[in-house]
Amino acid sequence: MSLIISHTKTNTDGIGGKAKNLLRLDNLGITVPDWAVVPQAILLDQLPENADISTVQESFKTIEVPATVMEELTLFFGEDRSSKTYAVRSSAIDEDGTKFSFAGQFKTFLHDPFEDVEAMIKKI
Repeated sequence: MSLIISHTKTNTDGIGGKAKNLLRLDNLGITVPDWAVVPQAILLDQLPENADISTVQESFKTIEVPATVMEELTLFFGEDRSSKTYAVRSSAIDEDGTKFSFAGQFKTFLHDPFEDVEAMIKKI
């Protein structure tokens, strides 16, 4: 599995609706800003197998963004990454399904410097 998924890749396993729609727009030739996704498995695979509803919230506090993910994001966004700001958004696999919509129920952080991206990923 890729550590990040972006407009340069076509595998949509483990990404939510926002990212899939960005990929669709890009494939249609519509200009979208550079974007990247950390697939859910990268973070969720860190949860203990025996986590249940009573322990999962505490378990989420121990999740770390792997250094390899940050290295890949650093390479992807390039040398001028510090001169830009970023949006860090949660995106659930089934966030906008045919039966339910969860619009507005996930977190979004806007205009964060690259140095804060790791902390923002952990918050979502």
